[in-house]
Amino acid sequence: MLYNNTYQKNPTLWGNKPSILLTMFEDRFLAGSNCLDLGCGQGRDALYLAKKGFNVTAIDSSDVAINQLKQKADEEGISIETVCSDILSFDIAPEKYQLINIVNVFQFLPREQCLKLISDLKNKIAKDGFIIIKSFTVNDAGFIRTRNNKTNTFFQSNELKELFSNLNSIHYFEYIMLDSGHGDMPEPHLHGIVEIVAQK
Repeated sequence: MLYNNTYQKNPTLWGNKPSILLTMFEDRFLAGSNCLDLGCGQGRDALYLAKKGFNVTAIDSSDVAINQLKQKADEEGISIETVCSDILSFDIAPEKYQLINIVNVFQFLPREQCLKLISDLKNKIAKDGFIIIKSFTVNDAGFIRTRNNKTNTFFQSNELKELFSNLNSIHYFEYIMLDSGHGDMPEPHLHGIVEIVAQK
């Protein structure tokens, strides 16, 4: 898998702190509700939500990351349902999840599959449920380097907002951040970021 070797070398590749969007809006999420973390990686968000009392299902295509998450959960006595799967192959149960979290995943998906998944998320999230997305824009170094929007998805300005125009967007933000370097891009580079928190 894409990140297996990297995860093996660094069991806290993305750190231990949860995504800022989760901590910003967690008081709006229904306590004890079902949460789906798509592309969970090593589980920083899944672990955080489970510790807060949510029922978490965590999906990732990296068996190394899933096994690391399982080990962390076992060590902390936390119950998390883990699934090693391509997120596109995972059948989201309609109306089951009150929160769907998908952070830094869409840039790995072809545009057609990405748009299909977004439609699926909107259709299947429970009534009054929340969808959290953090992804990359065309201002990202990855897009600028490859100019390839066929095998990866980078959003145009306001595109993600428009895709969720039929839901209530309680947070939308686009910005550029400096990354000091990681993985296959060890040199400092710019990320074009888009965030949205939408409620059905």
